[in-house]
Amino acid sequence: MATGTELTAEGASKVTAAEYQQLVERIQELVRYTVPPTATTVVVTRGDDELVQLGERPAWHFPRLPDGQYSGEYPADGPAAVSHLEELRAEGAAYLVLPNTAFWWLDFYEELGTHLEEHCEEVVSNADCRIYRLLEEGSYAADRALVSVAHVPGMTRADGRTLSSFLDSLLPVGARSAVLTASTTQLPAGAESWQPPQAAVSEEHAAERELSALAARGVEFFVIPEPSFDWLAAHPPLGAALRSSHRLVTRQHFICEIYELRENAEPAPAREGAPPAPTPRHAVSEQPRRNRSLLERLGLRAGQFDGR
Repeated sequence: MATGTELTAEGASKVTAAEYQQLVERIQELVRYTVPPTATTVVVTRGDDELVQLGERPAWHFPRLPDGQYSGEYPADGPAAVSHLEELRAEGAAYLVLPNTAFWWLDFYEELGTHLEEHCEEVVSNADCRIYRLLEEGSYAADRALVSVAHVPGMTRADGRTLSSFLDSLLPVGARSAVLTASTTQLPAGAESWQPPQAAVSEEHAAERELSALAARGVEFFVIPEPSFDWLAAHPPLGAALRSSHRLVTRQHFICEIYELRENAEPAPAREGAPPAPTPRHAVSEQPRRNRSLLERLGLRAGQFDGR
């Protein structure tokens, strides 16, 4: 099996074994929140079996032999890399993960980079990895509707800067937050991009389990940026889980909505006049429930940040 230093190649930066292990763990977590649990995922691994340990998702080495083992060598050239990816797509592959230790592939295998840009959807691009959804028509097994329903919108750079400034000014120093967005840039320190697994999109109890899992690993706040308002309104289970078991801190109609997460949360008591669902971004204003304990800790007046 390859190690972190063995994964480096033409154009790749060297990393220590400890840095590489941390990278693998971050990629595994990102895949969990980005790729539907039934979608077969192909990973450029150079034989590292840990990179294809992606929970319940079927995961394959790229490149690989017919028996599923790592092939032991790089593709001969760009056309060979594209051809092999298409073979795997035809066999059922729906996503491709490119760790940062393999970013050099996009330059060295120029035809592969062009193919991914023109025929696939880049759903994640950050310093750790790039994740592509394989979109071309063909006989792959992924259910296109199932894959697309969990595809949360991203943010523009301007949206990201506005959100970052707002969170930095509102949340306690060092607070951890999860942001409902496909974007991974322009987020403040302590914030992570989060996309729900498919089950959490369609079933409220599954959504609550995912939110409780975020809280269990130290995430204190769940942030819904304005570009995701309509998406959340169109997928009621996640919004229902937030409203029933977690506390709304504030809703800024042109910036974001923030909830304080509670681990193993019981349903929060309903308040008279509380909104039954999040409204799309162009709907009329609503009066949110407030987390008064948080506001007091932040030294804010109730309603100071609720869009009034």
